[in-house]
Amino acid sequence: MKFFIKKENEKKREYDALVIGAGPAGLTAAIYIARGRFSVLVFEKVIPGGLAATTHLIENYPGFPEGVEGEELGRLMEKQARNLGVKFAMEEVVDVELEGEKKRVKTREGEYEGKAIVIATGSSHKKLGVPGEDKFTGKGVSYCATCDAPFYKDKKIAVVGCGNSGMQEGLYLLRFVRSIDFIEYFPYIPADRILQERVKKHENVKFHLNHQVL
Repeated sequence: MKFFIKKENEKKREYDALVIGAGPAGLTAAIYIARGRFSVLVFEKVIPGGLAATTHLIENYPGFPEGVEGEELGRLMEKQARNLGVKFAMEEVVDVELEGEKKRVKTREGEYEGKAIVIATGSSHKKLGVPGEDKFTGKGVSYCATCDAPFYKDKKIAVVGCGNSGMQEGLYLLRFVRSIDFIEYFPYIPADRILQERVKKHENVKFHLNHQVL
């Protein structure tokens, strides 16, 4: 499955609207603006779809009775935007200037102007803030099951958090790992019941409620 993340081969640097972030919010804004026949440029430093694109299966998004893979949903959103003439710059924004009639967005590759700027930078992974977390990121600490699950094949692992995200990531990881210990700060499992039921069907999972990683 591929995203259309080619770099725009054109010199245009001025648009009606500049959208920072190609997650669901940013792409929705871009689509609405483009439908008004305004020129739009969307900035994204990773892949279209935002954090949703890293989710294995999304079941609470209307229009997909069987659920949809996050990567596929992001690809469809991007395709819809492109069909309306939205342009993409796969560049990281480093500065914005909001004063004056013309707004400016600066990236490491150049500078762009627009009459309006939409900031839809979305969310980022919530870190635990514990010793060693940053040091071992990518070396045993991961924030994306669909990205890194194969690295943990046949291993015993822990998933911190029993909310919907933790349960969904855990379900995907169970395809690869030997067992999972779920660690939850609250004395109960916050995830939707349907996700709890699916995870609990597996015999190789344990729940440690009212626990905190230090």
